[in-house]
Amino acid sequence: MPAILTSLLAKLAVIALEAIAAYAIRAIVASVLERRGLQPA
Repeated sequence: MPAILTSLLAKLAVIALEAIAAYAIRAIVASVLERRGLQPA
């Protein structure tokens, strides 16, 4: 596999992981706020 493709796939994997992590953090924060009776932002 060419090095360009490998680096491109690595960048896409990092972007995907960051997006998943951000979504998970937002979901956790929203559920915690709901449990405390506050409205999520």
